[in-house]
Amino acid sequence: MPALWTSTRREEYNQMVSSDDARRNRFASIAKPGLSRRGFLRASTAVLGAGALGGWLADSAAAAANGLGTGASPGTIPPGLTGTLADIKHVVVLVQENRSFDHYYGMVPGVRGFADKQALTFQNGLSVFHQPDPSRSDGGYLLPFRLVSGKVNALGMNSLPHGWATDGIPMWNKGAWDRWTTYKTPQTMGYFTEDDIPWHWALVNNWTICDHNHCSFNGSTDPNRFYMWSGTIDPNGVAGGPELSNPPSGNPSWTSLYDLMQDAGVDWRAMAGAGSANDMGARSFARIHAAATSADPAVRDQAVRGKLVDSPPLVLLPNPTDPANIDLILADFIKACADNTLPEVAFINSGNGWDEHPASTDRGMAFTYRVIQAMASNPDVWNSTLLITTYDENDGLFDHVLPPMAELGTKDEFVKGNPLGPGGRVPLMLISPWTRHNGGAVSSEVFDHTSVTQFLEVWLRQARGKTIHNPNITDWRRTVCGDLVSAFDFAHPDFSVPELPDATVLVAAVAADQKLPVAAPPPVGQQTMPVPAAEDPANRRVRRPVPYQQNAVMSADGSTGAVTVTLSNDGTSGCSLLVYPDAYLPLRATPYTVVKGTPRTHVWDSRVTGGRYAMSIYGADRFIRSFAGTVRHDGMGIGAAPTATSELVTGAGRLLRIHLGNEGLNPVVFGLTPNDYAGTAQTVVVDGAGTATVDWPVDQDGYYDVIITDTSDSGFRHRYAGRINATA
Repeated sequence: MPALWTSTRREEYNQMVSSDDARRNRFASIAKPGLSRRGFLRASTAVLGAGALGGWLADSAAAAANGLGTGASPGTIPPGLTGTLADIKHVVVLVQENRSFDHYYGMVPGVRGFADKQALTFQNGLSVFHQPDPSRSDGGYLLPFRLVSGKVNALGMNSLPHGWATDGIPMWNKGAWDRWTTYKTPQTMGYFTEDDIPWHWALVNNWTICDHNHCSFNGSTDPNRFYMWSGTIDPNGVAGGPELSNPPSGNPSWTSLYDLMQDAGVDWRAMAGAGSANDMGARSFARIHAAATSADPAVRDQAVRGKLVDSPPLVLLPNPTDPANIDLILADFIKACADNTLPEVAFINSGNGWDEHPASTDRGMAFTYRVIQAMASNPDVWNSTLLITTYDENDGLFDHVLPPMAELGTKDEFVKGNPLGPGGRVPLMLISPWTRHNGGAVSSEVFDHTSVTQFLEVWLRQARGKTIHNPNITDWRRTVCGDLVSAFDFAHPDFSVPELPDATVLVAAVAADQKLPVAAPPPVGQQTMPVPAAEDPANRRVRRPVPYQQNAVMSADGSTGAVTVTLSNDGTSGCSLLVYPDAYLPLRATPYTVVKGTPRTHVWDSRVTGGRYAMSIYGADRFIRSFAGTVRHDGMGIGAAPTATSELVTGAGRLLRIHLGNEGLNPVVFGLTPNDYAGTAQTVVVDGAGTATVDWPVDQDGYYDVIITDTSDSGFRHRYAGRINATA
């Protein structure tokens, strides 16, 4: 197996960083302020040589390719495989720290980032990207701004406020999502580009990213990791909770995922060096602590698997930032990959400064890189293993996508009247042959930390013949947060190992960044909205299907003033739809959970708003319905009275069918304008008491976004945006 720190590579690294070596001088000449990280990576090739650049995976790629032994190519299922979940033999779960989706990937083309035209619109007409900041005189808002590595200490930034009661709930502001700068500080709006984090972008451009994945709890590390490893924080306090902050009050006595797997005979292990990964991993729970002192070998086995006992002390090198420490922390995992002894489920928590907590982006990257390298070094492992890598929470870093929200009173989802979560989006990458795609792929199904457990439940049952079911995951979370399965393409595996930027080079480069000044928001008058590059049509990101068919239609009753919106979802999974007033009433969210066959209704009483209404409904996968206008009360005359409803036409000829109507006597002139995706502007005239139908096109992935207005003085404006899924 190609090792990370062979004597040759160790000597090469020492030469590179040695203060009295000629190569050190050449290294220093390129590791200077003002040079982008991608520029550093290119320049460093001359220092390290082609053999060293990307060296971790260079041999691994060849090994994995040669190991197929079947002539298999991307999209071909080799003999002996099934094209199903059963082809996965091992699942590795790696949880890193404190990054939001927009912070890392807002500028990535083809994902739901800064180019999102379906983002929440505030009542002043500005988008959620324009976060209110009364301290600024250039509009009173702060836009996302780049943390420019090489010019400021971007990658060594400090952690931001990320508690639940202290700043999470106030920032959420009853769903308005508008107090990020107030409670998280202006640094919350900082983001990176590919120049800053090229390795992270390489993952997104080669495998599948989930761009609607949220941390489970709108707060800090420990509660989120409790959700990851047990599905709950015990909101009702029946087993020692609720755990709402760091540090935890003790070792929780409720059932953990590790208990469930142990009882079901699953081969599982915590696979990081003893003492390196106490971040709410296996060693946090009471049952495993009790197992450590048991005289029964069968009981004690759980403590052994959780590395609570029978693990030698982890002894790191004197320099805690020495990348060679990664091999010491991951020694068990590296050996298991080499020896074909990887368990069915392996859990890795990095710890020890290798976890991407805001000041250690590059060290966390190097740690994840080593995990991938260990897997790729053995073709048998690479061709049968899924790596799930995600982040426990978003720190205090801004993310614009609204999380799903439970209705008030939903069992086990509230404490003291406030929702526990989900919180902001965090990156989730699925690295495997069944999620591999040149150019990347994206899943926009809603997930949270409990989705990892839900995936294990499905996979263990269908592929391994073992049954676990976590009773702590609420019915509501199971309804609106998926099990990850839709993100895979088992019919078209790709066993190749892509080239990735060399993590050792990037780790060495961060020293130059740390000598630079702290990043600050742009000066007044100099902020602009970041614009991601357009996708390359020849290498588009694959959009994975999602299990929703969301719709909302509106009707008005002139006799009562009631404006009724009927929310529906004909997909196979439930969804969370949030209704916001766009005017006349305070901005706050009213949530509805919508499942197939059970529509929900939201009623606006126009009698208290002068006969007018204005509201928008937001949901997963870019879904929006906006309705604004005036209710025609009895006796208001017989002028134009526009109406519009939508119908989802599914199947091979999927499209949005729009039914236009006129309940008055005078003609209505409708204008239909594409706001995004497909369609061309058109005008439709509907005479009194008449109707018309318009078939509005969707793009190749099923997305649409159209705005409908009329020429009357009623203020009529409808917007229809979302996706018609071919397989939901």
